[in-house]
Amino acid sequence: MLNASPHIAHCQFPAFSKLQLSLRTIGPESAAFDRKGGGPYTGIADGRVLKYQGPKVGFTDFVITSPNRTKERCDGKNGPELQQICGRPFGLGFYNKTGDLYITNAYYGLVKVRPSGRIAQRITSFKGRRFAFLDALDIDQKLGFIYFVDSGAIFQTGLVALKHIFCPI
Repeated sequence: MLNASPHIAHCQFPAFSKLQLSLRTIGPESAAFDRKGGGPYTGIADGRVLKYQGPKVGFTDFVITSPNRTKERCDGKNGPELQQICGRPFGLGFYNKTGDLYITNAYYGLVKVRPSGRIAQRITSFKGRRFAFLDALDIDQKLGFIYFVDSGAIFQTGLVALKHIFCPI
C-alpha cells in the first residue's frame, strides 16, 4: 500500500509496519519485488526508482529512467515542469523468467531494466503509435505479456482516462 506520504506500508500478516523513505522523497507510486524477494522497489516523483535494502540501509537508488536527469536538478523535487526532464516512474513489474524490471515512465515510455540496474531498452511507441502518459503496469508471467495503461492517449497529462495496451515481452 502506497500513499502520498514518504513511506511504504509493509505487511507481514497479521501486523503492518511502515518502511520509511527519506524525508526528501515525494510521491511513492508503485511497489514491486524481484524474483528473489528483494525490495520492495518503488518509483518516486523526482524520477528515481528506489530499492529497499533492509532496515540497516533503508532505500537506495536503483535506476533512473530519464536520459536527461541529474541529481542536482531533480533529487527531492516534485514540480510538474521538472517531470519532463527528470522523468516520472509510475508502474513497476518484474518478469521473473529474466529478472528484468519493466517501468512505465509518464514521459519516457516503457523502460526495461536488467537485474544489475542497467537500462536495456526504452520503448516509446507501439505499432507506430507514440505513448502519451504511461501509468500502471502488470506482467503476465505465463504468457510473457506486459499490460500497461496509457492514460494520456486522449486527454492531457494527469487526467484519468484509461486505454489498455499490451505488448509481448
